[in-house]
Amino acid sequence: MGSSSRQGWRSVFKDVTQKWDVMTVEEQEKELSLLEEWTERVLEEWSDMHEACMTLRERQQQSSVLEKYPPYVSKGTALYDLEMFQEAAMQFDRELKMQPHMHHPLLHLYAIFANLYGGQRERCKEHCVYVLTTSVDRLVRYFTYMALGTLYMQEGEVEEALTSYEHASKLTFHPDVMYNLGMAYFLQHQYALAIPCFVEVIKDGEEDVDALYFLGCALCESGYVEEGCAKWLEAIQLCPPEKVLLTIGTKLEWYGFHQAAVHCFEQLLQSRQLRHLAKHGIAWNLALQDEREKAIHMLKELIAVPQIREDVRLSIEFLAHCWNDGNLRQLAASIERG
Repeated sequence: MGSSSRQGWRSVFKDVTQKWDVMTVEEQEKELSLLEEWTERVLEEWSDMHEACMTLRERQQQSSVLEKYPPYVSKGTALYDLEMFQEAAMQFDRELKMQPHMHHPLLHLYAIFANLYGGQRERCKEHCVYVLTTSVDRLVRYFTYMALGTLYMQEGEVEEALTSYEHASKLTFHPDVMYNLGMAYFLQHQYALAIPCFVEVIKDGEEDVDALYFLGCALCESGYVEEGCAKWLEAIQLCPPEKVLLTIGTKLEWYGFHQAAVHCFEQLLQSRQLRHLAKHGIAWNLALQDEREKAIHMLKELIAVPQIREDVRLSIEFLAHCWNDGNLRQLAASIERG
């Protein structure tokens, strides 16, 4: 809010105060409404500024914490960089024993993630418990909670993962923790809590297909179907993996956005693995839009594809029933006879 804005409302307030006693009730109400509207704008602007400043402050603190650590380089880190995680985990244990009283701040984190990625879950938990018991460093604790949350997610213990991610989110802001927290809420069917987490990931500037997809799902599950489908359309623009495209197309079809589903499936027509499924999806959604001629033409072309022949027959049979079409009934019967 600039100085001109501050001077503006002060000038109006001073003028109204001087004339207040000679104003009619209608004039007083008009001026009060103006000042109240101005107050709301000021509060909204202050709130935005405060949020922006807090975000920058958090990032500044995170950067300063990172910079205070000297790099840790060892035989263990060399193995870790080569993704030889089990060997790295054993080496980090040896390095911890070699310096029992003066551990490098990052050594335990290396040990935690080497055990996590190497599948040594109990050993990973032991390191996490030790760090959370002994360290007061916010960033070290943050990464420890993130590792613990990931470990619990791998074990299917979503409630415990949720608790770990919630602890991590209180220590520092990062899109990763917001995404993981959103996923934990989503898996617990707490969609109202998952939505703001995915929104934060996207708002941070991340072009995250997964966050957009699950945000769309959470919105739809919460009854905001149009908003959810809009997020799926945003995800499509980011050229997601083929299976994600197929899933989004199916979701759009389910919620009745048939033209959007067609657009989604059309992007899979060049896929070697999914092109027949995509073509079936296009034909089905065209049929649901009552574009009968196009739909039937495409379905007839797909009869020759063994992998989806039965699905095509069922689609034709269903459409024959819906449209009361005797020719389609005969076609479905001929497919069944082989």
